[in-house]
Amino acid sequence: MPMAVAADVPGEEGGTSNPERSPAMRPQRTALVPDLVSIVLPVHNGADLLDGSIRSVLAQTYRPIELIVVDDGSTDDVEAVLSRYAGHPDVRIVVQPNQQLPRALTHGFLFATGEFWTWTSDDNLMDRRQVERMVAKLRAEPDTAMTYADYYVMDERGNPLANRAWRAQDPADPVSGAVRLPREVDRLNVLPDNFIGPCFMYRGWIGRILRSYDVPQGVEDYDYWMRMNALFRIRHVGISEPLYWYRVHARTLSDEHAPKIRRRVDDLMDKESDRAAYFAKVVVFQANAGAAQWLADRKIADAVRTPDTPIEARDGPALLVVAARSDLEAAIPPTAGVTVPLALVFDDASTTPYDAASVLSRPHTMAVVASDADAARVRVVSAAPVVDAESFDLAQAMQAFARDAGYWIVRHAQAAGDPVLPSPFVDATRRMRIVIDLASDVGDDVATEVVELASSLGRQQLDAIVVLREDRPVVQAEAAARSIPVETHTGVRSADTYRSWLQERNVALVNAHGAPFAADVVAGLAIPFAQTLRAIDADVGQAYRDAAAATTAYLAVTLHAARAADLTAGLDPSKMHLWNENGHADGDLAAAHARLFHALLRR
Repeated sequence: MPMAVAADVPGEEGGTSNPERSPAMRPQRTALVPDLVSIVLPVHNGADLLDGSIRSVLAQTYRPIELIVVDDGSTDDVEAVLSRYAGHPDVRIVVQPNQQLPRALTHGFLFATGEFWTWTSDDNLMDRRQVERMVAKLRAEPDTAMTYADYYVMDERGNPLANRAWRAQDPADPVSGAVRLPREVDRLNVLPDNFIGPCFMYRGWIGRILRSYDVPQGVEDYDYWMRMNALFRIRHVGISEPLYWYRVHARTLSDEHAPKIRRRVDDLMDKESDRAAYFAKVVVFQANAGAAQWLADRKIADAVRTPDTPIEARDGPALLVVAARSDLEAAIPPTAGVTVPLALVFDDASTTPYDAASVLSRPHTMAVVASDADAARVRVVSAAPVVDAESFDLAQAMQAFARDAGYWIVRHAQAAGDPVLPSPFVDATRRMRIVIDLASDVGDDVATEVVELASSLGRQQLDAIVVLREDRPVVQAEAAARSIPVETHTGVRSADTYRSWLQERNVALVNAHGAPFAADVVAGLAIPFAQTLRAIDADVGQAYRDAAAATTAYLAVTLHAARAADLTAGLDPSKMHLWNENGHADGDLAAAHARLFHALLRR
């Protein structure tokens, strides 16, 4: 008979609390930016209303925010609208072939770094205080995972909707268009009624645990809310003020799509019945010796199975918990994180997420960390969810991951075709000048690769000037063959001379290869300073440390380079990026530079 956890009620798992624990997940400990709100806006052929939607986001009274616009294969004038916001400090724009709304949302949230998450639509408007009100609710109630609010409905011209037949369960006020929603969510998973509506916000660390919006289009949000409601707490924001404007128009009420969506809701309710039965089962824990003691100390589980008894997600929710130690690979079977959810616990300085990069990249793996640095390191090497080892919410987070990932493994039917991940939006109306600074410690073989990089960046609207510290005929010849401008700065450049040179050339970004020079001068001009990291020799390590405070980001070309830069040179892992951003390798180092540079050029 399976051995069970001590308690198994959402929000109450884990038995007696450890008084030394943090009351809630700390954002840095989950690799998220404190206070930041990430807002995803997917768009497909919505050029006519998109500008208003974007402006309603940027008009929010709350800061900081990041708006992530995902152009899902639009063929209308969306590009012209997006060009107006390219380079805006609060806006990141990515594009992908049309893959429909669920994947557009999923891919958009791959770029989300905020403590709180929400999304909006290209035809709707956020009230200017929506984010402020919802953040206040989540801050005031640490046990609330997600909050939702009343909203207005309007017609295609922006007037209050007079048709009371629209959403008959909660008809809109005929004068104001306000829709008053149920205050309790106990029936959300039982009745076929997605009453949560379009105005909501949830915690980013929970978004990473639940991961994909990946069911048929039209019910992707309803499915996500039911998963959220089954595993965590959803509460109404608690105020009568509507915080969103939902537009009802031809695309909303299409006769072609409405019957299809009704059938999908019926199918979803059948799925939910099956999922509820799966979630109701007790989570079975399995652990190696170090992890078993760790679980017991935190009262997450009274008893666990030992590794010699195999567990499978198909038998019910299960979680293999492994304490990351030097024998990590030997302790983890190849099926862990694939056919059964896996939690890696990093509570010992002898092993870091760099040592577990391949395991963390398995599709159903989470990381439990005891330091902000390890949380950042997990994000360098993978897209795995990260949770705080010292939070009261830890047991609930682990059990939620076991249930949701386990059900995904057992029941999920993958959508047709492999996903195509987004690439940066390139504004065809704007070219930016960047400097690639080559230090003397960079060999000619690498230097010629950098010249090739400069040539590739030109196709991304980035015009590169290669700066040398000395004459290098091989590099200069290669640059001339590719029509890449080269300037040689011999001797010691004064700060004033270099500052003037950067300003005269209207440089938008500096990318250093090798020992960095004058990073403080670059930062003083509010120009992003990005370092590409390969091997860091001991004799130049201090130069990297001296430039650390002024460095905006690091791009490590190998895992070894990232590890050495962090653990040997002491550089900040929260600024680190691998060439395979988000754990998805594309084999193209030039594309990795372009991704990073376009992201930095928003600032």
